Amino acid sequence: MILNKSLNTPLYMQIYSFYKHAILENTLSANEKFPSIRQLALKHSLSKTTIEKAYNQLLIEGYIESYPKSGYYVAKLDLIKTKDPITNPKSQLVKSFINQYQSMHSFDLNQFKKCMQDIMHYEGHLLFEPLNPQGEYALRHEIRKHLNEERGVVCQSDQIIIASGTQNQLMNLAALTSKRRVAYLVPLFSRAKHVFDLLKFESIPCHTIDEMIQTKADFIYISPSNLYPSGSVLSVKDRLRLIRYAQENKAFIIEDDYNHIFRYNAALIPSIQGLAKGNHVIYIGSFSRNLLISMRMSYMVLPFELIKAYLDTPRFAQTVSKIDQLSLAKFMRDGHYKKHLRHLSHDSKKQNESIQSLIETYPFSEAVLTIGGLESNLHILFKVRTKSQIERIKERAKKYPVYIQTFEELPTSFLLPYSNLSSDVLKQVLDYIFT
Repeated sequence: MILNKSLNTPLYMQIYSFYKHAILENTLSANEKFPSIRQLALKHSLSKTTIEKAYNQLLIEGYIESYPKSGYYVAKLDLIKTKDPITNPKSQLVKSFINQYQSMHSFDLNQFKKCMQDIMHYEGHLLFEPLNPQGEYALRHEIRKHLNEERGVVCQSDQIIIASGTQNQLMNLAALTSKRRVAYLVPLFSRAKHVFDLLKFESIPCHTIDEMIQTKADFIYISPSNLYPSGSVLSVKDRLRLIRYAQENKAFIIEDDYNHIFRYNAALIPSIQGLAKGNHVIYIGSFSRNLLISMRMSYMVLPFELIKAYLDTPRFAQTVSKIDQLSLAKFMRDGHYKKHLRHLSHDSKKQNESIQSLIETYPFSEAVLTIGGLESNLHILFKVRTKSQIERIKERAKKYPVYIQTFEELPTSFLLPYSNLSSDVLKQVLDYIFT
């Protein structure tokens, strides 16, 4: 055992680490006796206290056992045999295109960092106060103003709940009611489906609005301004039908407005919540797609019918840090968020036009029947002739590797995100998976 007194690591921790690894690597066998504290202290010119602390740590964790008037012995452990990880040199040569990530140029980190620094400098005392389970009022106030101006949402700040993601919001919602029948248009966004399955909802897949209305479901889950994955818009006629259904059946529409900003063939589509004047509509939105994909922050607007249930129900602990909430509130209050959305809309439209130009000239084989999704979002929806072609494309994508999304309900279609790809790189991806 070699000890280094110049290291920042305390000497007793160096002794502890040496013996711990010796035991785990079977260098020291079970029931083997340890040197006495006095012997080890003399050998390394250390105090007995240092040796005692090291032995005590090993004793607490169960690596050694102590027997009165006898000493310390290696404990008998059922050690797990492990193999060293083997690196496949070939895998390092395969080029990977991260096509579902966010571009590093899509958000000005410096401006947000300044807002965070201002909060710590001028409002730092707030960080020592407990989190509001519903979310910080400053942020809920800014969200209310934004939603009213940009989405036509009708609500008060006290109707808004902050959480770390849409999945958390759905779990918050499930705690408010015993109703468990939810209808949705196929295919359902996978993360929402996982939550519904986890919470034991009776999920009712539908292909049309007529089917949804016939189900007599308690909840209608839909993204009316940007239907997944086609990007199409739910007509005002169908919106009114759903609102009427919810009112007549005491049901609720869950409007997931996660991706409303990415639309290139029309102005932003108003929310269904505003059309319903807030009645029987649960509005859910997120900052993940239009700020930072790693900023897990979402908001839910509850209708008045559910506010009392929310206030009377034991609430989950807040899952978004206070510094993030207050920094974003300042970012929005100072006008940076609105400016950022304008830039994001402009840049995504420009990228989409470049992708459109590539698609128009790309020599697709006869296997590709339709190409959709380009009017909105940051992905392309391909439909091919046979399911076997989908399987071949999936295998090609794995080897590249590039991310694609397939659907059980659409067996001959797949979705290809392009949010982090230029048109030149996308062409390489297409060349690979289609040839």
